[in-house]
Amino acid sequence: MARAQLMDAIDGAIAALEELKRALEDETPETGYSEPAYEKPQAEEPVRMAPPAPPTPPTPPTPPTPPAPPVPPVPAPAAGSGCPKCGAPVNPGSKFCLQCGAPLSQGGPASAPASAGGKFCTKCGAPISPGDKFCMKCGTPA
Repeated sequence: MARAQLMDAIDGAIAALEELKRALEDETPETGYSEPAYEKPQAEEPVRMAPPAPPTPPTPPTPPTPPAPPVPPVPAPAAGSGCPKCGAPVNPGSKFCLQCGAPLSQGGPASAPASAGGKFCTKCGAPISPGDKFCMKCGTPA
């Protein structure tokens, strides 16, 4: 646009704003705007307070709670049932220590039933299910 066209557009915008300003000052009906009438607030009635509540009777003291029964002692592990690496107690039949992860059974390959086309662990002989990436018995990669 040429400079003259820009100046004409600005002058038109200014004229429109001035017309709008006059319309708002005159509160003309075509603008649809009028100031709300100011109403003087009426005097409010004083707030009445409710009568005080009657006093509540004192709460009787609660009896003391009896002590909890003693916890039975955990049975000591049988001889030879501790982890050979960290000495933590282990449950009978566990294959790994729950504290340090050390393997607990040092036996040779287990006798597993032969299945047609089944895979077996090369370290312990346990059957390996299709899709397993590790032996579930000893953790050896399949």
